[in-house]
Amino acid sequence: MSRPCLVALVACLVIICGSLHVSFAQEPKTILSDDFLTLPGDDVSALKEYIARLVDYEPQSMEEYQKWIPLRGAYYASLLEASDKLLKIATEPAVIAQGQKGKLVALENLASGDEGRDKYAPQFKAFANELIRKAPDSENAIYAQAVLLEFQFYELYFMQNPRHHTEEIPKKEEFLQQMQEINDAWLVLEKSMREFIEKHPGVKTNEILSSLVAGMCQYEVETDQAKLDAFKTYLEQSDLEEAKGLLERFDFFVQNMLEVTFCRKMGLMFHYAGDDEQAKDEVRREFRQYLDSQREAILDPDNQIVRGFYVHYLEFALDLFVGEKWILEYFQVLKDFYLASDNPFYKSSADRLDGMIRRGTLKGNAMEFEAYQLDGTKIDIRDFRGKVVLIDFWATWCGPCIASLPEVEKHYKQYRDQGFVVIAYSIDEDLDTLRDYETKHGHPWISTSAQLTLDKGGRNYADYYGISGIPYYILVGRDGKVIEPKTHPAMPNFAKMLEKALEEK
Repeated sequence: MSRPCLVALVACLVIICGSLHVSFAQEPKTILSDDFLTLPGDDVSALKEYIARLVDYEPQSMEEYQKWIPLRGAYYASLLEASDKLLKIATEPAVIAQGQKGKLVALENLASGDEGRDKYAPQFKAFANELIRKAPDSENAIYAQAVLLEFQFYELYFMQNPRHHTEEIPKKEEFLQQMQEINDAWLVLEKSMREFIEKHPGVKTNEILSSLVAGMCQYEVETDQAKLDAFKTYLEQSDLEEAKGLLERFDFFVQNMLEVTFCRKMGLMFHYAGDDEQAKDEVRREFRQYLDSQREAILDPDNQIVRGFYVHYLEFALDLFVGEKWILEYFQVLKDFYLASDNPFYKSSADRLDGMIRRGTLKGNAMEFEAYQLDGTKIDIRDFRGKVVLIDFWATWCGPCIASLPEVEKHYKQYRDQGFVVIAYSIDEDLDTLRDYETKHGHPWISTSAQLTLDKGGRNYADYYGISGIPYYILVGRDGKVIEPKTHPAMPNFAKMLEKALEEK
């Protein structure tokens, strides 16, 4: 079964919320039916079968994956409950081992998200260390050791990167000291990971190899390209099957991690600059120097990876240096490249750049937004003048979108009587899936559909504003002008920003 890997983690965190990675097995193992999570009673055979089914289950299509995402928490909670039940009544070593593996997998996955980490990571560590103490050479203990190595890397990552939207940025002095401690800890962890792979090849090797590459990009002082090149050579010479798989996406993975590292560095430097315009100019200068250094590479027709990530840098610059015209020069260079090509895909890429620029100039201005609800009723953002509006770009298949809904609901319930309105704008293409979801969950705010709006001759506003990652939230004030073109209800300052907007008449 595919476990949460670092790529998926970073994609959720960054900062964020951009891409989704799913792998599907070649042969179906089961079908996710309505009674899929019906927990059996205290019967050893039934519990064994149930645990095996959940441990081995893997979505077989995007449709099935979309159905699985909202059930993910209940899925692993049920696996944990079944495993605990089996461990209480099992007597045979093989059956006990199966219960242990089920519990490891359940706790590992329950601890992989922001909401479950504090609760389940300590439980996993305690259970894993108990297995390692009792039978260090057993299959489950070795698997537990691999996950503990992953957990150590995640902890370093979260120490360096405050949890997605939910923690304040540390003070500069604290951050610099913390980074030194993290870099020192990483070198120790890197050695442990390499030794583990040598001793236990095949045990979560893909995840550990990915963590090694990510750690080099995140924690080596000014990423050591020679070390990255040496590791790539190691992958090329390795006979590990997982090494071949990582090698195929090595350049993409490295560019992704370097983008995360560089943009975060720029964001922190700009934040720490405060009102010091000279310090802010230094950030602008370094950012422009980097963009200039990549110009030759992005204009190489064969260099699609660098060009793709260059767009991410431009998008980050739009959000960081709000309203600054110099950014548009860099957009224009890339747009001219796209428009000069005969590749039809590049035409849509140029349109996307236009959308990003359009979004980048939203702050302080009115936005265009007309959409249809599932009952066919049309709404227009101009109809909500006098209200404060949060537009939520989301989809039923988007795990982070679903995970963010409790925060949306918390603010909606607290502030709706003061004139706060939420408009959910789903980009689901399957209207039946969206209708089923809305029927089941019945969120109390306004729900609209990009697909239905398109069907009725309107725009897809995710494309119109160049939004590539969801969930994505835009906050609009009572005067109809955009307060913040990129926010999140879980951000520490969101409530203050919302309260200030509601106070304005």
